[in-house]
Amino acid sequence: TKTTIEKAYFCEYIYNTFGCYLEPEKDSSLNYSMEYIIHGSDEDDINFINCCSHIINLRLACNLAYLFSDKEKYNAAKKVAKASNILPIPGAEYLTRITILTIWAAAEALLDTRDLLSNKKVPLIKSNDTWTLELSDLTTFSKATISKNNGKSGFTYKRYLELLLATENNISLYYRTLDVIQMNICNKYNDEFRISKCVYSIQADISYLLPYLFTRKKITYKSTGSHRYR
Repeated sequence: TKTTIEKAYFCEYIYNTFGCYLEPEKDSSLNYSMEYIIHGSDEDDINFINCCSHIINLRLACNLAYLFSDKEKYNAAKKVAKASNILPIPGAEYLTRITILTIWAAAEALLDTRDLLSNKKVPLIKSNDTWTLELSDLTTFSKATISKNNGKSGFTYKRYLELLLATENNISLYYRTLDVIQMNICNKYNDEFRISKCVYSIQADISYLLPYLFTRKKITYKSTGSHRYR
């Protein structure tokens, strides 16, 4: 539990400190630092495309969960699967139904991602009010398809990046964040700065004097404290 809370705080630190595609940093070596921390490429475009792919997959999973919960939409897919299943193969109708639902969820996920990149909000789990595509719309689906989501509720693109951060390996997360910090300091202040040369531990000798409580003499206490940064 402690590790989970610490990671949540760290992800929130990244969210509040670094830029992304919609909020690029002005004085940073990378325009899209959050995308770099997630993917790790030294090219902004590659990191951006990779993060968009992850968001599409995340939206696909959430949209599929919604389709399973919406009886009307689920039954519509079931009806089409039953009508198109000609061969009497066991399980064929169910597989066709799942395929239809997955394609439906994926098409909606593309619209969701486009909305996010247009600075709209998208709910993690959608409702009938924020859902755009009917099953019949898949036959005419294109880049000209207009989303019905007003973009006023849900998560922003940057918040979705924060969700992706939460799924990253802790070591990769920490080291890539240090990469960005080092690059920014080199860019702004000193190009010879290196994180590896920074202090990684501290030790201190402490002396303190306490007034007497049970005796008439003051006693001096000494102790040593240390902390190692990981």
